[in-house]
Parts: sequence; structure tokens; C-alpha cells
Amino acid sequence: MQYRTGEGPCLETLANKQDSHITDTSAEPRWRAFCVEALAHGVRSCLSLPLLGPDGLVGGYNLYNPHPGAFDDDVQARMRLFAGTAAGAVALGLRLADQSELNEDLHATLASRSVIDQAVGIVMAQQRCSVADAFALLGRASQNRNLKVHTLAAEIVTTVGARPPGPPPSSPTGELAPPGPEPGTRPAATTAPRGPRGGPVRGTDRREPRRVAGAHGTVTR
Repeated sequence: MQYRTGEGPCLETLANKQDSHITDTSAEPRWRAFCVEALAHGVRSCLSLPLLGPDGLVGGYNLYNPHPGAFDDDVQARMRLFAGTAAGAVALGLRLADQSELNEDLHATLASRSVIDQAVGIVMAQQRCSVADAFALLGRASQNRNLKVHTLAAEIVTTVGARPPGPPPSSPTGELAPPGPEPGTRPAATTAPRGPRGGPVRGTDRREPRRVAGAHGTVTR
């Protein structure tokens, strides 16, 4: 209603970040277009409060009542306390939404970069050229075909790999995971060196053999 008429207590609150109060729409001289329509819908009193978060205005809190004078000083004071709490919750929700959008944009950027890097590697192998030359070839080809570099890179990777490129692997913490072993291979097991009786060898295993002279020759230990 207020957006349609272009006036009203809510729009006034959003504009000046101050409380706006109508005691009785039938006698309010301000915002006459809004008051006439609000009165026709049974609204007699209104209260609009700004929601002020840590970074500024995040919205408005509007209350309507079918009785005139419904929002006295005591009610307004209690509603201001509520509006302050609500503003903090709304500001937190907006910040979380912004962070989620930022994470999605970052993941999309990493995925796009991963595909381009794969395509550059393919061009390097095929043309036997440097990274800079491969990227320059990719750029010229994208211009000639009027395609984005990422789109052309995805085509190259799909052609060579026989399937569309997927997103870069990530660990449970959200960081990029290191590459795993090649398919069909087993990771090499690392074991400690063992002694002649099965126990671990302490210290370095690069000792020179010691020869001990005996009555019947030398013994190497």
C-alpha cells in the first residue's frame, strides 16, 4: 500500500531512520493518500521503527492497529527494545547470506580456474610449448571462436577426457585436497627398517661393517 501510494510511515522511517507514529489515520494530516486507504481497510493507528544493525539500517518494523491511539509511550518504548533485538538478528542473517554467496562465488572461481589449468596442460603436451605460450594459444582460440576462455577450456578437457570436467576436489574442511594416487595403483606403504631379530633399527642404518680378527680369520659384524 505504501509503495503503491509512494508515502507512509514505513517509507518515512526508511528514509530518515527515525520512528514514525500515526495516532489516528482519520485525523492524520501527513501521508493523506496512505491514511485514506489504510482507514478504508480498518487501520486506525500505525507505528514504524527503524532496524539499525552494526553496519546501518537493515529494515523497518511496522505495527498496525484497528484502534486509535493504540501505541502510547509505554508501548513504543517496549517496541523499540524489540526492534533493537530484531535488528541484530536480521543483520546476522544478512551477513551469513553474504558469506554463503561469497563462498559460492569463490568455489565457482576455483572450479573455473581448475578447468583452464587442465586445458593449458593439454595444450602444452600437444604443442610442446611453455605455460605462457599455451595460455596465449587458448586466448587466441577463444577470441577466434567468440567463446569465453572457460567454455573453450571445458570443451578441450571434455574432448580429451571423454567426459565433462568436474569441480576441483575438496577436503572436509573446504580446502583443496591434494591429488590422490592414479587409478589402478596402490599407495606405497612406508615401514620402519627392521633388525635381524625383527625389532626396529635405532639410529642410522648406514654404518660401515666392522671386521673383527680371530684365530681362524675375520668376522664381519
